[in-house]
Amino acid sequence: MRRMQWLLDSITGSEMNFRTGKLFPAWAGFAPLLLSCLFFLFSPTLLAAPDWSDDILYFVLIDRYADGDSANNRRVERSNPGGYHGGDLKGLIRHLDELADLGITALWINPVQKQVTQSPYASAPAQLGIPEFRHSGFHGYWIDV
Repeated sequence: MRRMQWLLDSITGSEMNFRTGKLFPAWAGFAPLLLSCLFFLFSPTLLAAPDWSDDILYFVLIDRYADGDSANNRRVERSNPGGYHGGDLKGLIRHLDELADLGITALWINPVQKQVTQSPYASAPAQLGIPEFRHSGFHGYWIDV
């Protein structure tokens, strides 16, 4: 715990001496930070890749999965095939038992970052019966930087 706190405080620019409670500038913690990084980099358990060969992986596009909190629904347009549909992490969490009942043992979710606000127009497939629709970053891959 102390090692982790020391590492975090060093990254944020301040460091606390646990015995005296005094703050030191970040450069004073360079040696412990370096040692902590070396410990984490060369730890044998961290170097070994997990074995996923027996897992049942399920990819979840969060916006399309389940709406667990309608209070956070901004820009939701369920009638728009390219718009946001309101799914969120709360909705996914509420369905974890159902996914486990299906035998799923691992989830892969789309990126969860702020998306660009622009919604360009896209041509619609003929079977939708509309010429075009606005396409939003509901999939998580249009990250706003």
